[in-house]
Amino acid sequence: MIRRNLIAGLTALRASDKTVPPSRPRRPKVETCLVLSGALCLSPLGVALVPAGTAAAQDVTRLTLSEAIQIAEQNAPTVRSAEFGLAGAEARVSEVTGGAFPQLSLTTSAYSFNMLGSGGGSSLGMSSLGMGGLGMGGMGGLGGLGGLGGLGMGGLGMGGGSTMAQVQLSANQVLFDAFRTQDGLKIADSTRDLARIDIVSARRRAQFEAANAYLGVLRAESLLEVSRVALEQSRAHVEQAQIRERSGIGTRFEVLQAQTQLANTQGQFSQAQNRVELARLSLGTALGVSAMNAKLDPTLTLPRAQVSAATYESAIANRLEVQQIELKREMSETTVTLQSRAYLPTVSGIGQLSSQPGSTSYYLLGASMSWTLLNGNQTRAKIAQAEADLAKDEQQLESVRRQVGLDIQNALSARAEAVDRVAIAQQGIAVAAEGYRLAQVRFQAGMGTGLEVIDAQTSLAQAQSNLVQAQYDVQAAELRVTQALGLELQTVLAKKGSES
Repeated sequence: MIRRNLIAGLTALRASDKTVPPSRPRRPKVETCLVLSGALCLSPLGVALVPAGTAAAQDVTRLTLSEAIQIAEQNAPTVRSAEFGLAGAEARVSEVTGGAFPQLSLTTSAYSFNMLGSGGGSSLGMSSLGMGGLGMGGMGGLGGLGGLGGLGMGGLGMGGGSTMAQVQLSANQVLFDAFRTQDGLKIADSTRDLARIDIVSARRRAQFEAANAYLGVLRAESLLEVSRVALEQSRAHVEQAQIRERSGIGTRFEVLQAQTQLANTQGQFSQAQNRVELARLSLGTALGVSAMNAKLDPTLTLPRAQVSAATYESAIANRLEVQQIELKREMSETTVTLQSRAYLPTVSGIGQLSSQPGSTSYYLLGASMSWTLLNGNQTRAKIAQAEADLAKDEQQLESVRRQVGLDIQNALSARAEAVDRVAIAQQGIAVAAEGYRLAQVRFQAGMGTGLEVIDAQTSLAQAQSNLVQAQYDVQAAELRVTQALGLELQTVLAKKGSES
């Protein structure tokens, strides 16, 4: 809507100036595409296919704001990273839950051992310990104990040997853990909720970054149109000054002034072209795909968000920052409770089945209790640390609430200020357009100077630029209000589409 009104107004200005020559063609934009088997050219947006021999400039794909937002969400690395974070949080919940179920383990072992000896009974003397030679015969043979003497070792030999195997099945079931698993599960659930909020936060950032980049392209293209008209007016003024010089009415100085103005306007037009290309590059970065040839919607008008007292309160609750701090506070409360559980005992049931081939098998059932009676006040210190974290979270929550309220007020003030500037710019452009018309009439009649026309043209271009900036500042302010209220941009656009 903004660009359509602007172009209509600029067309009327061009129509009023009969001497305006046609504008130079725009510089071709650099485009890239992927050639598949030499037969098809795939648009970087991934939504259009054209013959491989077709010029890239003809590969124009219409892209609405809703489509841009959807593409940005799909391609945002931050969204995918947050999704991996959620997968890890889900695994942590399963890990904590598994602690409440029986633990079953199977152990098998096989080993061979031989007894130390020297033939039938070499001895190891350790006289310093009051142990004489210790003789080892075959398997299990035991020699006599002697008296005290020095530390000595007799001949060391190998006696008989044996091989053994054992299979053991053990089970353990927590009967009472002082509700530690329950508290741990609460913390894991809160961590999972935080991961979900991170996904929503990443999606919203991608939405608003794409929307701001989309508006940036529309703004740059509208300013380029203003520069184009100013360039055409400068060329027309050069021709008028040359005609006056040839007819003897004007001077060479007026021609030089007009040519200087034309050179300045050409530089401004080139800068405007570069800003359009940079804006499209920024949009492509936000979308994760090229947007150099995308045809955007120049009639875009964002819905105006209405704010009431009830909306203001719900907006604070909708802000993800507030929700994150509230979840962290809940986790700190649970952590305080969890640390205090250390004062209580834990009880587990145990069972074991053991079998040794060639020997007897046995099983046992029992229970074990663990109770920390003294640990140097470590439990008390951990509780104090958790309570300090809880107090910190409560203060952060209050701080974030205040900051959110300030963000909403700033967004509303910025929107009101931009709306006022639109009205002022519209008045300014009406005055500047009339001044430019009168300057042209005076110059063509020989009553005015070329400098008057140049000044009037500069004032008109500036007024047109001010109007474009103010109008797109209103749209940017609407985005900021939507973001400050904690609303989903895609939902807001979908609601507008259903109402229209």
